[in-house]
Amino acid sequence: MDDDEKDVLKVGIEAALRPFANLVEKLFGGAAEQIGGAWEVRLAVRRIIRRIHFYKKLQAVLEEAGFEPQPIPDQIWVPAVQEASLQDDETIQEKWANLLANAADPRRGSLVSPSFPSILKELTAREARFLDSLYERASIANDPRRRGPTDVEFTRADLATVYAEAKLSRQSRLSNLTFGEVRAGGEDLRADLADLGVTIDILTRNRLIRESAKPDPIDISVLHVGLDVKRLPRSIAVTAPTQYQITELGAQFITACRAPSSARGHDADVPPSNDSKRKRTRGNKEA
Repeated sequence: MDDDEKDVLKVGIEAALRPFANLVEKLFGGAAEQIGGAWEVRLAVRRIIRRIHFYKKLQAVLEEAGFEPQPIPDQIWVPAVQEASLQDDETIQEKWANLLANAADPRRGSLVSPSFPSILKELTAREARFLDSLYERASIANDPRRRGPTDVEFTRADLATVYAEAKLSRQSRLSNLTFGEVRAGGEDLRADLADLGVTIDILTRNRLIRESAKPDPIDISVLHVGLDVKRLPRSIAVTAPTQYQITELGAQFITACRAPSSARGHDADVPPSNDSKRKRTRGNKEA
């Protein structure tokens, strides 16, 4: 036992923490007289209240979907409930509720990866909303050659446009700015661009989006005629602008964090089983 531990035991926990009463109250919402065990109880109550709100959201999502939920693997629901009880933000709590509802959906529960809770834990409401907006933009069917949202390529300017249109920035526009708009934007504009950069970095780090830049060499061999070829390279590598795409992991994660589709009318979308096909064939023959 070191000296600090001896001092705490000598004066008591509350007395040892009393000099930090104002700090604790400002940062954690605990009053001075609640620094000891009572404050820990208050923290536990706050988590329970959040959990109650979370269960209400989850129940509403399941009722709206209209299916009989199946048991969820422990490796998914345990971290999800723990994290949801730490969240006050409505957007993130809804994501957690949707994630568990999809994991409980017998139609698609297996598509919810055990890695999804750890990914969602990394995101703030800003990143979650931006990811949703980017997915919506990528889902617009305007090119028959695209098979899905993961085939759509975005430039950095495209991402800035999506970010601003999702009302995540202080400025109404973040791309194709004039010098006058940059000067007028000042600190707010610089903060918006920095926040956008952080958002992109976080989504890239979690492999929800990927970035790539393909070098496009320019052949200058035709210029070698009559020139000192020893001083000229055969080609010049030019890097194209960075492109961004939603990954397959990102597409599945986004879908898993959205409210599941309603079970009503689902049977109409499901291919008939072999038994139903045989019954239909027998019925046609008997007719």
